Amino acid sequence: MEVKIQLNGGMMPQKQHEGDAAFDLYVPEDTPIVFGRMLVDMKFAMELPNGKAAIIQPRSGCSLRGIEVFNDKGESRYIDADVKIGLVDSNYRKNVGTIMQVRDSAAVIQGGWYIKKGSRISQMRIVEVPSVDLILTEMLSITDRDGGFGTTGQR
Repeated sequence: MEVKIQLNGGMMPQKQHEGDAAFDLYVPEDTPIVFGRMLVDMKFAMELPNGKAAIIQPRSGCSLRGIEVFNDKGESRYIDADVKIGLVDSNYRKNVGTIMQVRDSAAVIQGGWYIKKGSRISQMRIVEVPSVDLILTEMLSITDRDGGFGTTGQR
């Protein structure tokens, strides 16, 4: 399968190792952080084949440690921030973005902190999108399952 990528000032998504399930996405320029939700424009667009979609998701290391940011003094630190899940449809042709939730107000209040160009903060997984017909019905089949949202217990 081929996916066409158009670089609009961004960097080519890459897999780091054979067997990787997703492509790392790179921050295309130094990007100041803001408190709350922010969008990092990855500055590339793509053309996915029909029946495919791209899921933009966190990298495991960033989910564990947070996002590394830098200041003009050359100092770095990890801030409490997460990448939110995003979805790119096959008919979308504008730049792909990474949605971040920054909860570290101290770094924002101090100011001057930014995500460095070339940082890998998210990844993109190409997935199959099945053709599905939703059918309105008055009744569903009965199962043994009762409850949801954690009601099956914790281990």
